[in-house]
Amino acid sequence: MLRSYSHALDEVTKTRGQWRWTKREEAIGEEIIRIGVTQEQFMSEVVKVLKRCNQDRTRPPYTLAYFRSIWLTETKLPRDSKQLIKGLVNKMNTRYT
Repeated sequence: MLRSYSHALDEVTKTRGQWRWTKREEAIGEEIIRIGVTQEQFMSEVVKVLKRCNQDRTRPPYTLAYFRSIWLTETKLPRDSKQLIKGLVNKMNTRYT
């Protein structure tokens, strides 16, 4: 996945920007695989995001954690209305640090 992502960055955006191949990125790639994402699913999402970044002239994701979050949110969607309301209330509450 890391090799494919680096090639996609080179081909679509013509730059790798701040993305670096590190042990952390390897761990995130392994986690994406454990979630059950195939290489084809990963690359279709990567190409879609990189093309959108080119159109909007924005910086491409500099870590694979961006893509991991896509599939984690898909698998952890609220099951019923009570969970949905609870999640919205938690997001709306002001947190003091």
